[in-house]
Amino acid sequence: ASSTAAAAATAAESRRDETKKKLDDVAADLARFVGARAEFQHMLGQCYAAKVDKYAYSVCPFAESTQDGTRLGRMAELEATDASDVDGGDDEKKRVATRFLFRDGERCWNGPSRSISVSLTCGAAERLFAVTEPSRCEYAAVLATPAVCDEAAAAALEAGLAEMERE
Repeated sequence: ASSTAAAAATAAESRRDETKKKLDDVAADLARFVGARAEFQHMLGQCYAAKVDKYAYSVCPFAESTQDGTRLGRMAELEATDASDVDGGDDEKKRVATRFLFRDGERCWNGPSRSISVSLTCGAAERLFAVTEPSRCEYAAVLATPAVCDEAAAAALEAGLAEMERE
């Protein structure tokens, strides 16, 4: 009977530890800066992929990026710039992130640690594309997302989608 009780206690401790880890993960996600308007919240736990030549790239915002399983890095804290600095200025200053930076990936042979800078651009849906290697083991890519569209661009995208649906 004591071995059954010990097994039950061990199982209960395991479930407790698993639940605590899930709570800790949720708390970390809630504490993470995901944009001034939480515009990148929907990207938590998501990954976006692109195939370029023989390589498969994966970018997971707020987590890691890889090239065929080789770590390109972990995402640095989200940086934001004033929208007025980007588009020539309007009075309403919105903090808008323009890129995701992944650093401290696997070291290149005789070179730096891998990294990737992902520029964000307005798009109707999330799509990773234009992956390049501008310098050795330092990659660049573009991620289209509606999260960075301003209201005018969003209205134009919605109008385009509505037109496509009518056709």
